[in-house]
Amino acid sequence: MNKLSPSRLKQKPFLMVTSIIALSGWAVAFGGACMLKVLNGAWWVMMYQFCIIISHMVIFMTGSMQQYRLAMVTFLASSIPLLTIQIDYVAQYTNPNIPKAPASAYVAGYIILVVIQYMWVLVIGSDSKTRLGRLGYISTENVPSNYEPEFYSEKMLQSLPSSAIIGPRISIQKSCIPVDFNEKVQALHSYNASAQDPNELSFEKGEVLEIVDRKGNWWQARKHNGTIGIIPSNYVSTYFAQT
Repeated sequence: MNKLSPSRLKQKPFLMVTSIIALSGWAVAFGGACMLKVLNGAWWVMMYQFCIIISHMVIFMTGSMQQYRLAMVTFLASSIPLLTIQIDYVAQYTNPNIPKAPASAYVAGYIILVVIQYMWVLVIGSDSKTRLGRLGYISTENVPSNYEPEFYSEKMLQSLPSSAIIGPRISIQKSCIPVDFNEKVQALHSYNASAQDPNELSFEKGEVLEIVDRKGNWWQARKHNGTIGIIPSNYVSTYFAQT
């Protein structure tokens, strides 16, 4: 888990505001429960709600929501029915000896929690690329949203010669290290570069390209116009010059 940092909540006003409202709602319900002297089962629900709020705030402040989102949604899914049962029970409790103000506070606090938890389910359960997901997603690294590190680094590591690999991670930018294109290959099939990977090259069937070496499934290649990128190895074969 990343380092706990309350400043992360400031990056997402939605998380900060809903966390404060959830704590306030719990405090109101807790005060009402104390005055009502509720039974043991109701106290268990009360403590369960407190643990959910605190654990969610810790996850928000560590920027670990993507890692724990399934667990978070699961706990929220079990929490909402418990809150609903408590609200329904107290709202229908008509004993004249029970003071109305504490009962109203108890119900109001839990209604606030239900609303907040429904909102958390929608945001946490949504993908970080969606409009709802972006309300709660806190990035822990300065990585562009259209950049998929694992996807690119695997191809690029396969396409570069071993002498050009300096560290365990590699940038998708063009390498500044000079490399020699020592071998020619010919395209067996046409290939259209993926729109998600700016490093791929498009080529036509029969086109001749120059490669650095035959390492991995993706080879670093250069077209006749000087464009450099990577190509899938199963789309090309050794080029034999016609005499």
